[in-house]
Amino acid sequence: MAPVTAIWYGFTVSVMWGWFVVPLFHVAPLRIPFAIGLAYIVQFLTHPTRKPEDDPETGFLLIMSLVKPLILLGAGWITTWFI
Repeated sequence: MAPVTAIWYGFTVSVMWGWFVVPLFHVAPLRIPFAIGLAYIVQFLTHPTRKPEDDPETGFLLIMSLVKPLILLGAGWITTWFI
């Protein structure tokens, strides 16, 4: 499932980049492979280290990895109404 979530996160970062970073800083759009790498870097730098017994269930992680980017895209889309 990791490749699917990586592409989904990369797509989300790419779209959000296009909505908010490109118009503000006049930079090039971010292609999905670069967005995947950027998402990995951010996750690496911000993800807290947990003990194995603190890990949530696999089903919960799977659902959150699919729903979290969708919520972010929805919130970002609504935010673009005010730009």
